Amino acid sequence: MPSAGDTLPSALRAAHCLRPLIALAMLLSLTACQTGEHKAKTSKKAPAVPVEFQPAAYIAPIQLAHGHYMDLFSADSYGVWLGSEVTSQREIQAKAAGETVDPKLAAAMTRLTQNFLVFECHLSSAFSDMSIAYDVVGLRNMKIYLMTPVGGRCMPAQIIVGSSAREEHQQALRKYSRTCLILFAKRDLFAGAPAVAPQSTSVRLAFEGFGSMFVMEWPTSAEVAPFAASASKALQTKFTEMGGLVMRISHIFD
Repeated sequence: MPSAGDTLPSALRAAHCLRPLIALAMLLSLTACQTGEHKAKTSKKAPAVPVEFQPAAYIAPIQLAHGHYMDLFSADSYGVWLGSEVTSQREIQAKAAGETVDPKLAAAMTRLTQNFLVFECHLSSAFSDMSIAYDVVGLRNMKIYLMTPVGGRCMPAQIIVGSSAREEHQQALRKYSRTCLILFAKRDLFAGAPAVAPQSTSVRLAFEGFGSMFVMEWPTSAEVAPFAASASKALQTKFTEMGGLVMRISHIFD
């Protein structure tokens, strides 16, 4: 049987053998902490990737891309990128003017801009053939689509045409005007990718028909576009004016 004198050296030898293991564990723990801190610092410095495409301005005029009838649409036709910034500013404007904002309409507006790319198109035409002028402002016999950077087409999820066309005399012709909403799903349900990639250089909305093609183009902005850049024209349409069109499609969110 070993004596007390033999037991003490054995304990000391065991402790001596454990020291390298303890030191290694402490070193690994310290390295892990430092690595975690480095990753955290690195992630903080990484540039933010835009979640959605951001236009440089909210207003885009209509332009002839090609075709014989450059006056099919009047030059004062334009589109509004109807995102959350525009709808929020319109709501603020309405409340400042003492108007009553329907909570259901405000909620419908929010859901609309969250789920869709929405283009509010103010279309007018004084084309010489007045029946065609009437048709084009209501997007009748027209193909509407987004042009992708690689030459593809993204078709609209829904088009909401204003219930009535405004009419005025322009010399010997009649000028028709109408406001329409054109909606595109923000994500391609089949590909699982955004309909418009955040890094796209521009978004082009095409109107094709009667042997001509017109486009409204929104160039990209490196950062979120300042609302003041196109505020005055974007706010010409009041918050409640879009109410009828928006409420007609509010059922799709139920």
